[in-house]
Amino acid sequence: MPIVKKSLEKLLGEERFEKIKNSKTYNFIAEAYTLNTFSFVAGTLIELGISGMDSGEWGRTRTAGLITNTIFGRLCGKWRNYLYKKTNTNDNSPWFRRYLVDSLSFATSQLPIYWINMTLARAEVDEKLISSFIVLSVAGVLGKPYGWYLDKVRKSWDLPIEYAKKYKKDKFKNTEDL
Repeated sequence: MPIVKKSLEKLLGEERFEKIKNSKTYNFIAEAYTLNTFSFVAGTLIELGISGMDSGEWGRTRTAGLITNTIFGRLCGKWRNYLYKKTNTNDNSPWFRRYLVDSLSFATSQLPIYWINMTLARAEVDEKLISSFIVLSVAGVLGKPYGWYLDKVRKSWDLPIEYAKKYKKDKFKNTEDL
């Protein structure tokens, strides 16, 4: 059930909500929210639990993450959609194929953002390298959960799962493809 949709409809009314829902800003906010909440949990586990950052570096990294994740959240979602479309992957594809695309998407979109966050937080070079290695190493573990979480948030905000919608529409234009 689209929880966010129901709440906003009650607050704003159905007509005003539909105008907002169809805006680029609504998509931007939904995907920024998704990346921020997911990255906070994953980043905290990596930074404090594995890479050895002190609480000051962790706090600065998470603050930088709030800014960069908000800026780049929608771009990461679009990158994921692009990779799904380029690899002809959709929600009916085998699980392992979706897993690989989500892992690739996560690794290639998150590492540059994470490096920016750590640089802004003045993390030491060895901590950046360790954290970057860990992010790449766990991309296979984090990529699919992030993709799943992104899809769940989009549904709760009453937004379509874009890669599935676009791919299905393009894929079945010619019935010979069936």
